[in-house]
Amino acid sequence: MNELLISILLMIPPAEKAIAWDYGAVHNQVQLLHKNGLEVSYSAIRVGCHTEAQKPGIVIYKTDAVCYLTDINFPVMVRYRNQWLPAMTKTYLGK
Repeated sequence: MNELLISILLMIPPAEKAIAWDYGAVHNQVQLLHKNGLEVSYSAIRVGCHTEAQKPGIVIYKTDAVCYLTDINFPVMVRYRNQWLPAMTKTYLGK
């Protein structure tokens, strides 16, 4: 065996269980804060507040005058030790 693969899995709670949310800590992303202190970031775009979610996993987060369309199916970043890290990395086999 020439290669050794090491994986660290972090169980990310469902977005529906978040206790708070914010926009802007990571550019063009909505950050969700969970009860255990974990902060997870999802891609988002600014939309009109009349917009409705069309598919499962697409959520509209609303402030007083601004709304964000967010895909909560795939987290983009996770905050760990005051540092934002990619939630998923792609690996390619081959040389």
